[in-house]
Amino acid sequence: MIEDEPDDAVERGYLLINEMFRQIALGNVAEVAACCERIASIGRKWEASDLIAFALVSSGRALIYSGRVREGLARLDEAMVALATGDV
Repeated sequence: MIEDEPDDAVERGYLLINEMFRQIALGNVAEVAACCERIASIGRKWEASDLIAFALVSSGRALIYSGRVREGLARLDEAMVALATGDV
């Protein structure tokens, strides 16, 4: 249904969520982080605050799981600011 859409179409950002969960199941933290960065990039391009928040929370968790707790918590904080201010 979206084969004619560009690679950075907002719909592809939502589909990347499934890929991110697949990478979680496989234990590929680096791939999870890459998916999150791509999701966030697409979200920023299309001003899709829900995609951006999802990417921030997911990448924050991935960073925490990989031992980068301070960076991970910063991402979670950034997502919470968006939620608290009503952006999401």
